[in-house]
Order: sequence, then structure tokens, then C-alpha cells
Amino acid sequence: MVSGLPRFVPRQSTSGIVPDVDPNALQDPAFKEHTHESRDFETGAVTRSQDENAKILFERIVRYAFAEKTSTSEIAAPPCKQQAPFNPIYGSGPATQYQHTFEQR
Repeated sequence: MVSGLPRFVPRQSTSGIVPDVDPNALQDPAFKEHTHESRDFETGAVTRSQDENAKILFERIVRYAFAEKTSTSEIAAPPCKQQAPFNPIYGSGPATQYQHTFEQR
């Protein structure tokens, strides 16, 4: 389980862009252009049509990129948390949100 993403300023965390899955993408010729028919290596016979491969691609996008949802707004995002303070470099002092670098002597 993800415990959170370290951020310098967590209050700036937002949902950002929210992509959706178009359920009609399989009918779009531009989507089908990303697939080809599959052929047997030895015989050259068609084993799966371009339409079948487009359907498989669409199903995998929905499963792996959208967690079986139609929009990323339906998927829980990991929380943002304040990043840990940094220890100074070449010097002493307390750890701070901005990393301090001191002249090396």
C-alpha cells in the first residue's frame, strides 16, 4: 500500500488532468491504427484480426491504466505528505525544509 508521495509543499497537490476512457474508441479508425493483425510465425496464417487486437488493447488499457474504471477521477490517488527535512551539507545546524550548504573549511 502506498503511504504517500513526499512533496515540498503538499498543499499544492491537486487532481490535475482527469483522462476518461471513451467507450466508443473501438469504432474510431485512429484507435485501430495502433494495432495490426497477428500472424503465425511459421505459416503466416492470420491468428487474430486487427479488430480483435484493437479490442484486446482497449481492454488492457481499461484494466491496467484505469483499474477497470472509465475515468481517473474514480481511482483513489495516494496522499501527499510533507517531505522530511534535509540535514545541512558541510556544516552543522538543524535539519530544515531548504537544504543549507555551508562553506567547507
